[in-house]
Amino acid sequence: MVFDYRCIKCQRCLERCQRGAIAIDDKGVNIDREVCDLCLNCVEVCSAHAIEKVGDYLTVEEIVREVEKDRLFYLKSGGGVTISGGEPLYQFEFLCNLTKSLKRNGFHVAIETTGYTTMQRLEEVLENVDLVLYDIKHMDPVLHKWGTGVTNDVVLENAKKVHKKMWIRIPVIPGYNDSEPVFEKIAKFVVKLPTVEKVSLLPYHEYGVQKYKRLGRMYKFIPPYKLDDKHIASLKKVLESYRFKVEVGK
Repeated sequence: MVFDYRCIKCQRCLERCQRGAIAIDDKGVNIDREVCDLCLNCVEVCSAHAIEKVGDYLTVEEIVREVEKDRLFYLKSGGGVTISGGEPLYQFEFLCNLTKSLKRNGFHVAIETTGYTTMQRLEEVLENVDLVLYDIKHMDPVLHKWGTGVTNDVVLENAKKVHKKMWIRIPVIPGYNDSEPVFEKIAKFVVKLPTVEKVSLLPYHEYGVQKYKRLGRMYKFIPPYKLDDKHIASLKKVLESYRFKVEVGK
C-alpha cells in the first residue's frame, strides 16, 4: 500500500527499484502496478513507511499459535475465532485444515461466507464450524449478477442446506438493495431457514475508498445518496415484522 502523505521524497525507493516501477511527484509515490514484481525492496528502504507491505502468508500452525494467545479472553467472553475474507472458501483446503485444527484445540469457530461454492465443499467445512455468518445481498438473480458478477441460485440453495447456527448478514447498498420490497423478499426467504438466530444489517460505508487508492485500484461505486438512520430503521422494521432479532452494524 502507498501512503502518499507520509512520503518525504528521499527517493530511496526509486533507487532501489530494479524494475523502474516507481515515480515520485508533488503528490508522493506512484507505483506502476503493471511493471512492479512485488519484490518489496522499496518497503525495506522506506523509513517514512510511505510504502508498506500488508498481509502475510501463514501456516495453519502459525495461525493456531496466534489464536492461542487469546484463549483466556475467549473463555471469559464466550467468543472464538471468526474466519472471514473476501471469501474464505476460495482457499478451501486451507480452510478445512484450519477449522479442523481450531476445533481440535477446543475453539469456537465461525465463518463468514457468501455461500458461493459447491454444497459438498460447504458441508465439509461445516463439519468443524459452530456458527455461519451468511451474506444475502439480493433475491433477484439478474440484479444479484449485476451487483456481484454471479447469479444467486447457488447462494440461496446452499443457504437452505446449512445445518449449523446462522446469522444472516445483509450489506445495505444505496440504490441497489435498500428498498422495503427487496427486504420483504429477503425476509420471506430467510424466515424459512430453520437455524437462523438473527439478521444483521450492514449499512454501506466508504472505509474502502482510501484502501483502493493505496492499492492503486479504481473504486468504481459512487453511491447515489447516503443512508440515514430513519431509512435503516424502516428496513429493520420490515425484518422485525417477521419476528427476527435484528441488529445494525454487527
